[in-house]
Amino acid sequence: MKEFLVYTAVSILATQLVFGSIILLIGSHMMNFYEKITFYKPGSAGKKAYNIIIVLLFGAGYYLYDKLYKFHWMLRKFLFALVIFTFAIIHVITIYVLTEIGY
Repeated sequence: MKEFLVYTAVSILATQLVFGSIILLIGSHMMNFYEKITFYKPGSAGKKAYNIIIVLLFGAGYYLYDKLYKFHWMLRKFLFALVIFTFAIIHVITIYVLTEIGY
């Protein structure tokens, strides 16, 4: 069971990292894709649950890139590359910590 939890956490972090990297490469297209696969104002519990799953899997890259939209596109790409690099380091540290504490 512990291994399953570790693999799930690593999978979620890896999905966030990959989606963020794709946003770095083709920014506006992936931003539009994210907006299309989420419900704007979900009314039912099913739509809300769906949005929660999408945010857990893809939300960090979208949220951070959206916050960087006020900058010039070259600066935005550079800053987002730093964010992705930092996120990758955090990912590696998280994996190391999870494996060292016995999970």
